Amino acid sequence: MSQIQELEAKLQTATKEERVDVLNQLSYALFRSDPSQAEDYGHQALSLASSLDYTKGVADAYNMVGLLKGVKGEYADAIQACNQALNLYEQLKDTRGLANAILRMGTFYHYQSEYDQALECYKRSLSYFEHLGDYNRISGCYDNMGAIYRAQGDYDLALTYYQRSLGIKKNLGD
Repeated sequence: MSQIQELEAKLQTATKEERVDVLNQLSYALFRSDPSQAEDYGHQALSLASSLDYTKGVADAYNMVGLLKGVKGEYADAIQACNQALNLYEQLKDTRGLANAILRMGTFYHYQSEYDQALECYKRSLSYFEHLGDYNRISGCYDNMGAIYRAQGDYDLALTYYQRSLGIKKNLGD
């Protein structure tokens, strides 16, 4: 049984907050292969979480809606949804959620060539991931920062960040 099938089976019996969490997980699991279905699950999660006053579920759903809007190239809407998630993660003191929302916003600024804002987001998320000790995400932040500096023509600085990322990936065996 695939992950999606397992989640869909779990959805049949899940109630309240658990149902919101499963809907958000399904949305993420499907965003590449079936974005339309992923968006439907994301909106269901947002609606149910809001009606339950389940702040973590609302934050996760906004983060998913942001991702899905970004996949469709609707960057302003994507950033707005991620910013709503960010505000809720701050209220919850959810460092990982906060870091991921900021990182996602940075990606959307990057796609629009808004490099200063993207770098600011990448640096902020890097700080949180360092605090969490999440070396995979730290490496990703360095990669993203290297790409920004490369796009700006600062090849020496880009190389510095790419080398930092590579060093971490080697240590992780990746």
